[in-house]
Amino acid sequence: MMGTQLIRLVKASIPYVFSVSLAFGIAGLILYLGGYDVVSSYRTILTASFWNLNSFFLTLTKFSTLLTMSLAFSIPYISRKFNIGVEGQYLMGALGAALVGLAMSAPAGIHVVISLMAGVALGSLWASLPAFLMARYNVNEVISTIMMNFIARYSVIVFAMSLWRDVASGHPMTIPISDTATLPLLNPSPPLSSGIIFSLAIAALLYFIVALTVVGYELRATGTNPRAAEVFGVNTRLLMPLSLIIGGGIAGFGGALDVTGYYHRLIDGMQSNYPSLGILIALLSKGKITFIVPVAFFISVIDVGTNALQRIERVPIELVLILEGLLLVFILVSESLRWWRK
Repeated sequence: MMGTQLIRLVKASIPYVFSVSLAFGIAGLILYLGGYDVVSSYRTILTASFWNLNSFFLTLTKFSTLLTMSLAFSIPYISRKFNIGVEGQYLMGALGAALVGLAMSAPAGIHVVISLMAGVALGSLWASLPAFLMARYNVNEVISTIMMNFIARYSVIVFAMSLWRDVASGHPMTIPISDTATLPLLNPSPPLSSGIIFSLAIAALLYFIVALTVVGYELRATGTNPRAAEVFGVNTRLLMPLSLIIGGGIAGFGGALDVTGYYHRLIDGMQSNYPSLGILIALLSKGKITFIVPVAFFISVIDVGTNALQRIERVPIELVLILEGLLLVFILVSESLRWWRK
């Protein structure tokens, strides 16, 4: 039985391994044509995260955010819904945490919990409109969630430039939140936020729900064959929009973790490339939470390595973005071909 599962896993992984290899091969060709040392560049990408404690903690910080982003996409993806709005939900979660951290005062333990809860609530609320439009009017969730991303981006800019604006900064951002609204550090110098523990706990909780509960089974049945699931009494009309709302809450939680544990303020552009990389991780993992954790760590290593590549090899940022774009495109093509073969 184990041998059969291993063979199936290897067969299912072949298209994705090929996609990653092809993306790195084309990126290497571009580096070679640009006059860069390809071997040295690849070595930098794969080892920069482990050069020192500061680099490793930075990798863990990115891993924490990427993990929540990929989980926010994966839960709807299990029911075959595509939550492309993780960026907007992340930003609204960050906005909610910043608002609570700036506008109210409370004891340390209570204040940070309220901030995190505000992030979850605002992220869920941001996903509830596309979920409602999908359930009530059959509006494609890809289109509606993308549109919500634009609204969230400009909402963050408006908030960052208003009452709590940091006037000493030339970039839209708020002043730091209250110390009582910040997460404790696992390590003071170099700093490592305890947010990574929350991210791993969320992953473990979601694995338990999806793999070992009735709701998780119904969610998987909905994604596999919604008509058959309805015949056997599964309320797919509820589970599909509910999965989007849950995904929005997870993304909002990721934004709240970054505000309370890392940035300690709301910053325009703080989402960086996390949403797109989170989607990439979820697709690489085929929505399976057990695979998401190691794949998210691998992508974090790649992201830190490509940033180091700019400093050490003087490789322009455009080549880094090309690599990430190639990964996403080839994985999407692999996913399409897999469904076409079925």
